[in-house]
Amino acid sequence: MTLTGLIKDKNETLPGANIFISDANGKALTPLRGDSSDVVTGGYILEDVKPEDYVTVSYVGYKKNTKKVADLGNSGNTIRYDFILQPDTAELQGFEIVEYQTQPTSPTIKKDNNWLMYSGIGLLAIIVGGITYKAL
Repeated sequence: MTLTGLIKDKNETLPGANIFISDANGKALTPLRGDSSDVVTGGYILEDVKPEDYVTVSYVGYKKNTKKVADLGNSGNTIRYDFILQPDTAELQGFEIVEYQTQPTSPTIKKDNNWLMYSGIGLLAIIVGGITYKAL
């Protein structure tokens, strides 16, 4: 069966949102099965989903939304469902720039108790409290 629709908040679509098959708690399964919403329309298509599957949608600055496919309706081989995400009001207590580079270097990984940073050519990703912040 195919699941299709939009990913949005109360006002507009959210292009580039993550959508993936998960467990009931929103944890991605291995191997990862998912996609990102369209960068123009915010639309998504997930194929080969089963009624017993759970689907999770996530987007930076919003709370994750996990639904069981069987609860989204049943219209034959295709189910249309629009996910509406709620803003996440959690705030970082602050952050410190620990490295700044102007020239590309070999990829590096730095880790501390509550954060992980990966940097390489054209990529910086910081994971703080389980939330990934990326700059490409």
